[in-house]
Amino acid sequence: MSNKEKFEGMKRGLVENNERKYGAEARDRWGNAAAEDANRKMLKLSKAQFDRFQSLERESSSALEAAESAVTSARNSLGSSLNLRSERCDFVTCLFLGAFLLPMA
Repeated sequence: MSNKEKFEGMKRGLVENNERKYGAEARDRWGNAAAEDANRKMLKLSKAQFDRFQSLERESSSALEAAESAVTSARNSLGSSLNLRSERCDFVTCLFLGAFLLPMA
């Protein structure tokens, strides 16, 4: 099996896993056409585009973790009982699922 075939199989696996985990939510929020378009875009990514996508994902995760840490620190300082974790999860879901709704550069 060539590296290209392995790469294509890996992308298919990621799309299938994402579909199992988030497909129903994505289709509910944005419709079947948008979800299918997102899957097609992922499968069409070149190795360079995929590497860039992974880099952006790592940067986003790091920034979100830093922001969550800052919010937790501020909340602890203020003694507030705000429930910001659910807001973060909604943001992360929208960020991940919405990323494929934007045109790929």
